[in-house]
Amino acid sequence: LLRYRAIESERFVIRSAKTGISAIIDSKGRVLKRIGLFKRGYFIHEVPLKNNFTPYTRYGDIIVYLAFLIVLSILVYNKLGSGGRND
Repeated sequence: LLRYRAIESERFVIRSAKTGISAIIDSKGRVLKRIGLFKRGYFIHEVPLKNNFTPYTRYGDIIVYLAFLIVLSILVYNKLGSGGRND
């Protein structure tokens, strides 16, 4: 799931877990470094900082809500437009 977050935000994702999987994931979704379950360790990696915004980081889930409203509007329009008849 974190790989998709890295891709949609075009940012590196760094996950630090006490007993889970720790990893560095780049902006393309590739796992660069990883420490497995219940393993101890550390890694050092240089991560670029970004100041730009992607559509998702700028607008978030509003795009999903708008798509839902459009589909709902079409369904309501079709139902009302047919007079409630199912031909």
